[in-house]
Amino acid sequence: GSIADAISLIEPQATAAGVTVETRLPEEKSFYLGDGDRVRQILVVLLSNGLKFTEPGGTVVVSCGTSPARDGDAKLAAAGPWTFLRVEDTGIGIPAAAFSAVFEPFVQVDAGNTRKRGGTGLGLAIARELARRMGGDLTVRSVEGEGSCFTAWLPGAAPQEDGAGTDQ
Repeated sequence: GSIADAISLIEPQATAAGVTVETRLPEEKSFYLGDGDRVRQILVVLLSNGLKFTEPGGTVVVSCGTSPARDGDAKLAAAGPWTFLRVEDTGIGIPAAAFSAVFEPFVQVDAGNTRKRGGTGLGLAIARELARRMGGDLTVRSVEGEGSCFTAWLPGAAPQEDGAGTDQ
């Protein structure tokens, strides 16, 4: 699936960087019914960022699941259920003052890190746009010096049992 594809694309970079990639995925086989290419693109961006800002020996965790509301926001429950794709890292984190800027094109939180870590500052802007085109969004939680958690929220994609919808 899209998640496994994204992880397999990133694993060589993770190995070279000395960063462990862990997955916490549900057992449902058909988890998200949507645009697999966009899901893969979003995850590759989030995983690449997690690797870029995590020091050797650190960890990047990929998880997904469903929630009746995004980030516990009851106002959004009516639009649910939501599928979330989450990438958490033990990297450098983002200062609270920079949260709104991380999704702006060509912006990187610490210009000094750009030379050290590379990148154009477009990845998160593109990932958020892809999530929004799918009717969802991309959110961030972070503690400077402890790591970041990016969550792509995608609408209306509850897990399905094998053979669901095939009753005649």
